[in-house]
Amino acid sequence: MKTPDFKDSYPLLDAHCHLDLMPNGEEVARSCADLNTSFLATTVTPQGYQQACERFSSYQNVRVALGAHPWWIADGRLSPQDIRLFCELAEHERYLGEVGIDLSPHHVDPLSQEIQTETFGIIAQAAARLTQQTGLVRILSIHSVRSSEIILDILERTGCVVSGPSSGKDTRDAGLCRCIFHWFTGSCEELWRAIRSGCRFSINERMLATKRGREYCRLIPDNRLLLETDLPETYEAPTDPTALITSLYRTLEGLAKIRNCPADELACRIDNNTQSLFV
Repeated sequence: MKTPDFKDSYPLLDAHCHLDLMPNGEEVARSCADLNTSFLATTVTPQGYQQACERFSSYQNVRVALGAHPWWIADGRLSPQDIRLFCELAEHERYLGEVGIDLSPHHVDPLSQEIQTETFGIIAQAAARLTQQTGLVRILSIHSVRSSEIILDILERTGCVVSGPSSGKDTRDAGLCRCIFHWFTGSCEELWRAIRSGCRFSINERMLATKRGREYCRLIPDNRLLLETDLPETYEAPTDPTALITSLYRTLEGLAKIRNCPADELACRIDNNTQSLFV
């Protein structure tokens, strides 16, 4: 795929980014709307979600997700009271993210595993229960650093996903919720387990920069793929909207090369995946 003419391109969705952490988030949303690009704008706290809902309420290309980021849980910035607020807000919100567990000692105190695991269990249980009660299927964008097995255990136990068969049967919609692993970095065994359980995967450029990430991108079924940027890289500097969209296209091109298929065809398949979740 050549450098795209954005006006004539397929519609794109950035399935995991933090518009609310961009100082020029409104400009990014507005410019990207003109260039056929939408966002799942993940947040890191319930309060941040509430602020983002107000900030981006006039942008039809932005869906704000209710977040409780594991780093904020690990260091105590999110309290049990905040998680109760999360569960209250989740009663009226379809999109939940960024949520999950991070067990990297480079990111969090290892002693935070218990509180992170307990909190994610509360979130997953709430998502499954609210889906059953309201009929509105919850969609989760999940952070899973060194924790994919624990997360899958919780998702299966709560009914968010099902423990899939090894026969290759499509289990995408068998569970109560739709679960997206953001920037998956688990083991190959955990990847296959997530695939069998019906999970989706949002892919960014940095995932394609590693040998293991590229191999995972070759293995994930077409109907489980989404694109993401996970921007911004820094909270201080403005984000360039064109650079963001170009990053999505570079990820698309990289995926197409790895999977040995035309980029335009893959773009159409990913757009179908997007439509099934976000329309």
